[in-house]
Amino acid sequence: MIEIFAKIDDKYITSFCTKLAKYRTELLNYSKPAVRECAERYYEIVISRMGETAGGEMVFPDTYWVELSPMWLEEKRKYGLVEEIWEATGETKDSIRVFGINIGTNQVSVFVGLKGVRPAVLEKAVQNEFGAQLPDRLIPPRPLFEPAKREMIYNDANHEWILAVFKKASQLALSAAK
Repeated sequence: MIEIFAKIDDKYITSFCTKLAKYRTELLNYSKPAVRECAERYYEIVISRMGETAGGEMVFPDTYWVELSPMWLEEKRKYGLVEEIWEATGETKDSIRVFGINIGTNQVSVFVGLKGVRPAVLEKAVQNEFGAQLPDRLIPPRPLFEPAKREMIYNDANHEWILAVFKKASQLALSAAK
């Protein structure tokens, strides 16, 4: 019979815990620019899809947008508005932003969308996103934010890009924590 005994010195455990805490701090710090970079990419996807029409093709993978009604197109033309979906005056598009990064205990988050805008701008965006029954017309839902999120996460190119951004942040944090 062979017996093996091991003793771990408390100073090594303390050293390991200190390094782990430093890595955690550095990882949160390096995650901020990574989260911001991903938010900017999501923002670009959202903005680039505004104005696209279905035309028998997918606007997002799995999401078709119903064409604008002839009545609404006529009204847009009459007032010289942009004729594309999700756009008229550009006010909604100009109001979508990447907002500040929030750091929690174990997370870093960011908000991309509409915040602090006039109620009329928010109402237009909600009508476009979820649809609405107005007295003079029906607005079918033309979801923009959730499909953009899915495209960001599940599109292979975007998915690989996100992984690379956070892998780099993790490597930088590890180097800084040494």
